[in-house]
Amino acid sequence: MTRSAEPTCTVVVPNLHSAIVGQTIASVLGQTLPKERFHVVVVGQDRYGIVRSFPQVDFVETSTPVSPSVARNLGASRSSAEVVAFIDSDCIAAADWLEILESRFRDQGVQVVGGGVSIPRASYFSMADNLALFHEFLASSPGGQRTHLPGLNLAVRLSTFRESGGFDETYPNASGEDTEFTVRLREHGHELVFEPRAVVVHHSRRHRLSELIARGLLQGRFSIKVDARYLRSRESLPRFLHHKGVLLLLSPLLGLAATCRIYAKNRSTWRYWRLFPAVAVSRVAWGLGAASALH
Repeated sequence: MTRSAEPTCTVVVPNLHSAIVGQTIASVLGQTLPKERFHVVVVGQDRYGIVRSFPQVDFVETSTPVSPSVARNLGASRSSAEVVAFIDSDCIAAADWLEILESRFRDQGVQVVGGGVSIPRASYFSMADNLALFHEFLASSPGGQRTHLPGLNLAVRLSTFRESGGFDETYPNASGEDTEFTVRLREHGHELVFEPRAVVVHHSRRHRLSELIARGLLQGRFSIKVDARYLRSRESLPRFLHHKGVLLLLSPLLGLAATCRIYAKNRSTWRYWRLFPAVAVSRVAWGLGAASALH
């Protein structure tokens, strides 16, 4: 692929055999931001042969499956642009997604920006999964500073990304690595800016109750709140919950309380009131997963 001028933004898409990665790529290539201003790197594996049908993108095909952390770091290493943006291969970007993200970096003080998440009409459990994971980052939420940002819709100034060391590659799954990365950026003095107008639609692949529970368990297991490196920080669970038995015992109550907070903090979540039971199950599973990480 040849480019006439150095782009200002590199878009990195980690991919592991996503069936809709073609829609992801098409949505990025169809951005309102002029095409010479960005280029796209897809990293990972593609058993369906979808990525190679887009000659406009760079495909870094790995010999073995890699985690999202490894894929994102590999993609960023291919960039010499000012900003690196990340979108997951199960997301569809709004047409002005990248233009809005890039515009925030005209302020030289801005180093990290996360965008909004839209929940598509889909199966009951996939919608519950989306709400449980991204309730703080809905496109209908107000903008401003956040304590962390999700990796499925994230942009970082490349110099800051490199100084930080990138995503922690010890995280084996798409779970917790984005929170750890953005919290680390915040602890290094960078404000985490949430820009809800930069929207991606996330198509959750959890369509069964068992998949929703498994996802909650995984999120809890790799949460920064039970990460030994952060147990003495403000990111950690309250000290009395550091005991495995206590957290196991209280998980049902904590899960219900967490679900109530989700609905109480953002009035726009009430449109999803039917999802309350499934979101509660997901949050209880989170507590059980977090307990499993404690010793």
